[in-house]
Amino acid sequence: TITTSLVTASFTANPDSGTVPLGVNFNNTSSGATSYEWNLGNGDTTNAFDPTTVYNNTGLYTVELIATNSYGCSDTAYERVNVYEKAMLIVPNVFSPNGDDKNDVFKVQSKGIATFDAQIFDRWGIKVFEWNNVNDGWDGQTKHGAAPSGTYYYLINATGADGKQYQ
Repeated sequence: TITTSLVTASFTANPDSGTVPLGVNFNNTSSGATSYEWNLGNGDTTNAFDPTTVYNNTGLYTVELIATNSYGCSDTAYERVNVYEKAMLIVPNVFSPNGDDKNDVFKVQSKGIATFDAQIFDRWGIKVFEWNNVNDGWDGQTKHGAAPSGTYYYLINATGADGKQYQ
């Protein structure tokens, strides 16, 4: 009869989310184990007790730790690491919706944006257009037809994948 202690695999990731490139330290909190097999989710594997890695691409990575004791008994733990792009908004300062297929749409360029809301107002503060998808834009049309040449104002509210607010 062989009596062994229970093997419990556990660990934490520090940090468990952030912008690319993201360096992560893993803190092994397993008990009863003598060896460790890590799959860090990005193609890296290791037998280190407390490994580190860098995630160079965006994505949701599943990290696996298999902790094993000297009798071959094992336990497995999983954690996720979320890597996202740093939020960025580039707003044009002019556009010319004249149908020549050059600069015809007022469109915001972005990266790492989770939510987006934009509104266009004329010089008197009347809302003439709005959209909620960062991939869309304003082609100069209103519900009454083409907007006249002039000065227009915009309000943009966005949330980055990191939860940061942009206005």
